[in-house]
Amino acid sequence: MSRRRYLTADPVTQKLAVAIGAPCNVPWTAGSLGGVADCANQGEGGTAFPLLSTVATLNPDGSEFAVAARGVRNSVGITYHPDTGEMWFTDNSRDQWGSSGSTPTPDTSRYPPDELNRLGNPASGAIPDFGFPECYGRELPDTATDGQGNPFNPSGVCDQEQYIGSVAELPSHSAALGLRFYNETAFPARYHGSCFIAEHGSWNRDPPSGYVLSTVDVGDPATATAVTSKDRNTDATYEEFLTGFRLYPKRECAN
Repeated sequence: MSRRRYLTADPVTQKLAVAIGAPCNVPWTAGSLGGVADCANQGEGGTAFPLLSTVATLNPDGSEFAVAARGVRNSVGITYHPDTGEMWFTDNSRDQWGSSGSTPTPDTSRYPPDELNRLGNPASGAIPDFGFPECYGRELPDTATDGQGNPFNPSGVCDQEQYIGSVAELPSHSAALGLRFYNETAFPARYHGSCFIAEHGSWNRDPPSGYVLSTVDVGDPATATAVTSKDRNTDATYEEFLTGFRLYPKRECAN
């Protein structure tokens, strides 16, 4: 887990947004760090470490600090839509799903997807929960257990009334980072309004993923939610826009 934190500013209000990730891959229970309930603040009451796995906002002088989103494992990219002004962000999902990260195979490293998320305008002032560590992508439950046999997702389902699903599912382990919405005219018209995403690339996937600049057509940004994107299959519009940042398979350089 990177210790770098992403910080950006709303271009209209100048309020800052900062991603405060989980300090681990997946939750643990008790032990090594002296009583930390887990790495995702899903412990009893959810109050022991309330800033873990969140996106928070604050004024430049540090005032009005508030949690804007929970259940965000590791966002390293936040932007504001140029038309709606809403916050959008990427999220890196966990490693070692199945055997990914140890002896990865194409079957065990397909999941979970990285995410493209839209914060939107939460109803009734509620803080939206984007699922970590219970759910990934639109509605993929994590059925694993922690070191003491406690399930990450006791129900085994992802209730859309409880968790916000991603607008688009990105390739697993692609390490989606910065993102921007394109509203210029240099590229063909079909890219207008699309979200461009920089993907760092995988260290534990077979075959590798990422190492590209990708695009996703989110349709109407004001209504792009997990439900509408699922109906439209938004991530069918995922496209590798700029490639060539990785040599695979490995080739030796000539003298």
